[in-house]
This record gives sequence, structure tokens and C-alpha cells, in this order.
Amino acid sequence: MTDTTITTDTTTLQETAETQAIPPQVTWDDVRKIRNDMLLHAEQLYKFDFPEELLKQFQDYKQALRDLPETYKDLKDLHLIEWPQEPSTHQDLQLSRLG
Repeated sequence: MTDTTITTDTTTLQETAETQAIPPQVTWDDVRKIRNDMLLHAEQLYKFDFPEELLKQFQDYKQALRDLPETYKDLKDLHLIEWPQEPSTHQDLQLSRLG
């Protein structure tokens, strides 16, 4: 039996997006809810002191999320949506520079 529960936990949202595990019976309202939660999560990560390149990555990521309904407007099986990948955070960049 397939679990069709949609969660708002940000880790699960990202995993859902990465694995495209949205059940086929999900509606556009469900997709928008997930997308909006992902946008909110991105806003919480977004820092104005990010390097310019990372700021651009976050802006592009958020725009791609906003564009999902238009990009996939003719898609019948919503589980086939290719979700944009969230950029690395500032902390990830700092850690990678140390290692």
C-alpha cells in the first residue's frame, strides 16, 4: 500500500523532491503546498551575507520553484515533476573550505 501522506518537514520535503516520490493522485494544490514549504525553507536558509554566487543560486532556485506550475502545466502525472535542487548553505561552503 502506498503512503500518500504529504508532510511539511523540510528534510522530508527535500527527500520527496529529490526522489520524485509524490504519489500520482496528488493534485496541483498538493504540489503547490510542497513548493511553498520548500520556498519557506529556502527563505529561512537565505542570508544576505552569502557570497554573490550563492545568492544567485538561491534566487535561481526560488524562481524555479515559483515557476513549477507554469513549467509543468501540461503534465498529467505530477509525480514526474523534476524538483530543483536546493543550493548548499553558507555553513556547507565554510566547511568545504576548511577541508
